[in-house]
Amino acid sequence: SPMRFRADTTYYISGNFTISGAIFEGGSVLKYAPGASLAVDSAISEETGTFRPVIFTAATDDSVGEPVNLGTSTFPRPPPTGTFGSPCLWIRGAGSGSAYPCTLDASNFRFAHAFIGLRLHGGPNHTLRNTQFRDCTTAIELIGSSGQTLNASIFNGLVVRCTNAFAASGAMVNLKAQHMTIAGAQRIRDGGSEEH
Repeated sequence: SPMRFRADTTYYISGNFTISGAIFEGGSVLKYAPGASLAVDSAISEETGTFRPVIFTAATDDSVGEPVNLGTSTFPRPPPTGTFGSPCLWIRGAGSGSAYPCTLDASNFRFAHAFIGLRLHGGPNHTLRNTQFRDCTTAIELIGSSGQTLNASIFNGLVVRCTNAFAASGAMVNLKAQHMTIAGAQRIRDGGSEEH
């Protein structure tokens, strides 16, 4: 059964973890060590809202959730520098070691201070609604798998101060973005090819 990340609970992701499925409740906070990641085959969000998002951020980000004790006695800590989470959330699909078709159907996700906020690796259909990426090196990484088209749809997205809004590699990646705002990015797309 999928792992449930409960509302009003802070989780510390200290390394690389793989689970078969995840349910993210609105109000859950996941804090990452540098280079840490959470890989899942499928994920959904439940009971999220504008004021009750699921937050993926740095272990040193004390602006949300409970502080993570990293052996320092300085609270509150200064704002995070560097990047955490590589990626914060990795939806694994065919060709990435997963035996299951992968999907992401989520609303109100917030990613901050990540090396890679979200990685979509294969899988037929992914949908994100009301999702934000802030201060990431790459907001979303799309990796196509041979023989399967990756379809990703983003509705009402925000990317702020990220080096790359999107990075693409591999074969057969389709991205549909509606009501997407990108501000302060050095590149909208890194890698891949474009068809019109």
